[in-house]
Amino acid sequence: MENYQVAGKSYNPNNALYTWAICQRKMKQVSSDNIMLALLNIRLRKQHEMEIGKAWVERQESGLEENESEEDTKKYHEFCRGLERLDNAIIQLDESLLIMRDF
Repeated sequence: MENYQVAGKSYNPNNALYTWAICQRKMKQVSSDNIMLALLNIRLRKQHEMEIGKAWVERQESGLEENESEEDTKKYHEFCRGLERLDNAIIQLDESLLIMRDF
């Protein structure tokens, strides 16, 4: 990025005019790389959360709910909300990446 400054003897930063040029190809590549890195990090986070909550998922799949306390149920629902938020973030990042690559 190049930065040009117009200045004279009476240089005043409030009235200075700055112009710059942007390399669109490089900007698109950097933005794309950042989105892909964020997508990778969120997927890794979801994988980690699934490993932590593996017992809850197995318990729900087996249908064993008679020994669950209200606190366990609350924690399970918080776990599910967290996974849903991660899924939504993945979808939004994926859509952003597709839109950016199309234009």
